[in-house]
Amino acid sequence: MIEIRNFSPDQYITQVKMEFDQLYEESATRRRQLSLTFHDRVSGTPQMVKAATELIRYMQKHSGVAFKRKDEIAKMTLNDPTSIRE
Repeated sequence: MIEIRNFSPDQYITQVKMEFDQLYEESATRRRQLSLTFHDRVSGTPQMVKAATELIRYMQKHSGVAFKRKDEIAKMTLNDPTSIRE
């Protein structure tokens, strides 16, 4: 199933901040991750660049937040003995 969302930049910022805030609160007791993926045809527009910049600055104001690429997350997970394995 493909879900298509047509958010305005302001709606997108609000939605992601709400998701981040929830995960940040939960991170007090367990590891949490927020994954944001940007498609170049959508996110390369001036208003979405501005939205991404605002989100990153918002998240950077919170202590303990790390920004990692997917390969860095995979390496961290593989090297963490507490990661769940199948």
